Amino acid sequence: MKHPDRHALKRRQVSQTNKNIQKSYILAVEALHLKRKLYEVERNQHLLSKQLEEKTSDMQHMEYLNQILVVRDSMNNCELQEARIELKNGLQDVLIHHSVIGIKRMGELNLEPFRDVCMQKFLSEDWDTKSAELCSLWQDNIKNQQWFPFKRMRVNGNLDEVVDDNDDKLKQLKDAWGEQVYKAVCGVLSEINEYNPSTRCAVPEIWNFKDDRRARLKEVIEYLLKKLKVATNPRFAL
Repeated sequence: MKHPDRHALKRRQVSQTNKNIQKSYILAVEALHLKRKLYEVERNQHLLSKQLEEKTSDMQHMEYLNQILVVRDSMNNCELQEARIELKNGLQDVLIHHSVIGIKRMGELNLEPFRDVCMQKFLSEDWDTKSAELCSLWQDNIKNQQWFPFKRMRVNGNLDEVVDDNDDKLKQLKDAWGEQVYKAVCGVLSEINEYNPSTRCAVPEIWNFKDDRRARLKEVIEYLLKKLKVATNPRFAL
């Protein structure tokens, strides 16, 4: 009876050994899979880290280029503004008001609408003197910084100051002197609020009288070159 028990024990030991070997094999295979996964993760992490470094380097380079462009743009704008100022200072006696390109004093009233309305109102009186007095009066009103005929409202999505059409003084002007004079004063108020709101004194601007807008530097130079050609060779005027 002892021999069968010994053989049975040996079989159980062999069976257990085989099970342990199988488990060890399975664990080894699982460990290999995990090592491969870990390798893949580390490799991907390395690739991502490298890509991140490259993107960061590219972003820094782009920021550097943007800064250079901003500085250059600012310098170019400054140079253009300086050139424009020099042109305005040097050409005020050269460019006449009635030419295509000329100097317009922004914030200065034109006498013509006042003259037109005074000719109708003062037929038998000195309408010329009356129109000059009226124009001078409203030029003084525009310069008066105690008077603020503006309101803030959104224009094209931006909050801007515009002429307040409900201003009492402007309404009295419109009632007394009509639409033409009213529009002239409102237009000059808009100009002075854009060009020189701090002192409200008229300032010169190079103007395209044909298109009724601020003249571009390029067209001013082209216009002056054309005038120079005509002055030096009259056949260009034909």
